[in-house]
This record gives sequence, C-alpha cells and structure tokens, in this order.
Amino acid sequence: MHLAFLSTNYYPRMVGGAEHSLQYHAETLVRLGARVSVLSLHEKDTVERFQHNGVECHTFPAPNLRQCLDLKQRASAGARAAWHIVDLYNPAAGRLLRRELLTIRPDLLQTENLPGWSCAIWAAARQVGVPHIQMLHDFQLSCLAATRFRDGRNCENACLPCRAFSTLTRRLSRKVRHVVANSHYTRDLYKRLGFFSGAHTFDVIYGAVPLPHASAIVRAEDSRIRVGFLGRLHPTKGIRVLLDAFIRSARPDLVLRIAGSGAEAYEAELRAGARGHAVEFLGHTPANEFLREIDVLVVPSLWHEPMGRVVIEAAMHGVPVVAANRGGISELFVEGSTGWSFDPGEPAQLEARLRSMTRAELQQMKEACRNSAQMYGPDVVADKWIQLYKHVLSDNLPAPAHAGASAPAVGVQSLSPTR
Repeated sequence: MHLAFLSTNYYPRMVGGAEHSLQYHAETLVRLGARVSVLSLHEKDTVERFQHNGVECHTFPAPNLRQCLDLKQRASAGARAAWHIVDLYNPAAGRLLRRELLTIRPDLLQTENLPGWSCAIWAAARQVGVPHIQMLHDFQLSCLAATRFRDGRNCENACLPCRAFSTLTRRLSRKVRHVVANSHYTRDLYKRLGFFSGAHTFDVIYGAVPLPHASAIVRAEDSRIRVGFLGRLHPTKGIRVLLDAFIRSARPDLVLRIAGSGAEAYEAELRAGARGHAVEFLGHTPANEFLREIDVLVVPSLWHEPMGRVVIEAAMHGVPVVAANRGGISELFVEGSTGWSFDPGEPAQLEARLRSMTRAELQQMKEACRNSAQMYGPDVVADKWIQLYKHVLSDNLPAPAHAGASAPAVGVQSLSPTR
C-alpha cells in the first residue's frame, strides 16, 4: 500500500504536536510494510526530495507568499493578510497537488494541516481519483488563528473575518467523504458548526505517542513533591493560573518545575512573579527527561485544546495530571484514577488540589497511568488507521485515473496490523 500524506510542515520543520503525531504515524506505517510519502511546504525556492527514517519526503516551495511560512514569523501584517486571502482557495496549490499525485501515484491521500495548501487540495484529490481522508488536528477550518481564542477568552461566536473564511471552507467540506478528528471535542465542534455534512465516516483517532524505554521512567529520589509544567510559555497555556495557585497553596514540600520557553518579555514577567518561591524555570527540556523527574503534571490551558498530547506523554511515564477541563484534554485521563480535572476559570480549584494531594496517592496512580497510556502507542494507533484505510479503499470510490480498476486494493492485504 502506498500512502501519501499532505501537511503544511514536516521534518525537519517540526512546529508542533500535529507534525510529531504525523511523523510517529508515518514511520510506524513504514515499519509495518507500507510505502509512505509526505508532501509538505517550505519558504525556499527549490523542491527537495529525500528520505527520513524510511519516509519519502517531498517538500515544495509554498504556492502562496513564501515569507509567511518563515518559522520566525517575520512577515509583515500586510503580507499575512494577503496570504490569508490567497489561502481561502488557492488554485496553484491544487495544480501542484494534482501533478504530484499523478507522479507518485499513491493508493490513498490523507490531508493534515492545510495552511499554505488551502481547501483547493480537496478538489484536486477528487479530480485525480485518489481516495482521500481529512485529518483534523485543530480548528483551522473555522478560525484564521486555528484556536478559537481571542482577547483572553474562548470564542463562542466567530468574528467577521473568521465567519467569512469558514463560510467558504464549510461549503467546500461537504464533498469530503472521510474525516478523522483527534478528539471527540474536535469532532463535535465541527459537526455543530455544520462542517463535513456529506461525510460517509467521521471517526476519532487520538494521535500516537512513542512509548518510553523502561529506563526512562526511573526517577531520582526527592523528599518533595515535584509539580511540573511542560509546554510553551504563553498566556493561553494558563501558566499564570498555575503560578498563582502554587504560591497560594503555601506548601513547603512542593516544588514547581517549569519546562518550556516563550516570548522574552512574558517569560521575564513570570520569573519576576515567582521570585522567592520554590519555582524552577528550566527552559526548553526534552519531554522524556523532564517527565521522569516530576511526580505530577499540571495542564492549566485556558483555551480549548483539541487534544493535549502532553497528558498522554505524562501517563506513559507514570505521571498523573491535574488538567483543565478544556477541549479534548479531559478525554485523555480518568478522574481520580490517572488524574484530576479543574476549571481554570476557578483558580481556587487548582489551589485546593495542590494543597490536598499526597505523595501516597500520586504513587498509587502510577501504574494506572502507564496502563492507560498503552492505547496511544504507535502500533495500536496504526492498527486503527489501517482498518480505516481498508474501509476507505473499499468504499466504492472510482479507481484512480492513473491505474486500473483494481488499483485501490494494491498492497492492502500485505499491510496487516501488528499482533
């Protein structure tokens, strides 16, 4: 089976969780015997084709204003506004995808994040006749910022620019036949907004997270309870809520370790507010190294995170969470067994949990955390995808124009789930 994936970014441009989930999934499929191609964009002028861990990577000059793909976000406001207009529906992106599909001839196309490509790629896949699945990682089809969060609050209603943008994407989405969301929250939101009304299937498959080596989950001894935060230091992540609750808890046996970085001014503000308290700012730290050195992870997000993969990463290391009841985060742990939820709009709830939790109960939750995390391992997640791929390929879709009538079934039986 030859599977093609389309994304804004891919290796080595690993921007966030969506790219890492795709990488884990693509490399697992290669290990299981599939041929995998990933089509992505960059701001350079040349096409780059190379292999990385068995995945065939095809990176193209962005068919839009390339400076807007600069990871340092140095494009002007005017350029970004023009980029968004072009990105409503970019025929050049559709032509690029059609040419590439006819060249590499995949059995199935899975589209991931679309900025830079636009929804024109949906029509391109239909025109070539390649079966297609749309994967939803965030809210980008309904919000220009992809977060539905503005001025410190979650958006209940779309602003005028997002309303105009989503009117078009919603209409175009009607012809997408197969959709997967990374959480029930994400799927339910898109359904409520009227997207993908013509879909044959609309599944939920959580992103894969690699299982750590056994040696990675052994922690150094410490008499204190080590509370952790892992992620970008940004107001939407609720780090200020955590800092305030931690300081007010006034427990001498707690230490707060913060792994991550953010805007220089904001980080300086956080450090100033934590001065004189048992708070350690570690900067960017690999997740595996950080998680094996804490006892509980706090996920205080203010915005409705679509999935919150850090909850899964923590569970794989036997670390329970205290997590905001926002978005898809609460789907990833069991209340009282592998973590606790709280309302970040009511900071006293987090303060009370920090004050009341004991080392004994955190210790008791470790095994349940590790057991619950097994369902998010790459092979388990790949098994679910493979079953969906087989279903899509047998969904009475027209055969690709470049192949005979039997093309959709090529390689399906040879790629079997891991047992």
